[in-house]
Amino acid sequence: MKLNWKGIKKLCIIRLKHLLNLLEKYGYSCKLTINDIEIWFSAPTFYPNIIPDVELDALLLHEIIELCEIKKMKIPLTHDIFIKYFNEVELAHAISLRIQLPIAMDFKWKKFIRTYAKLIREYLNEDLPEHIRNTYRKILNEYQEALKLIS
Repeated sequence: MKLNWKGIKKLCIIRLKHLLNLLEKYGYSCKLTINDIEIWFSAPTFYPNIIPDVELDALLLHEIIELCEIKKMKIPLTHDIFIKYFNEVELAHAISLRIQLPIAMDFKWKKFIRTYAKLIREYLNEDLPEHIRNTYRKILNEYQEALKLIS
């Protein structure tokens, strides 16, 4: 089944409680509403609308964690969030990758780990603030170590 972002949004809404409960089991607490998800997925981005070819649950969880991190930063969820708060969203993306790695290891989401190890290398070539670049460098090391363990 080929998914689009609209389908992913729908699945995030349907599985929201399950995903938040899973995160709780890993010591990560977050409160999200369906409205939060609606706004997040309706906001235009700078990024191409490419959906990473990873395990579906990994993708859904990644979006939920990223949105949770935005809320923890007290950034208002508005239609222009990706444009107005680009660096904060980028940092939330990085943090979500770090938070998700132990879960990905436990669930053996090899495609997720391999794909994001590659993508993180690409992110390091982007024009990012140094603190975000440093965060990605650390995360890349973690993902490279994880790749050794799953290979």
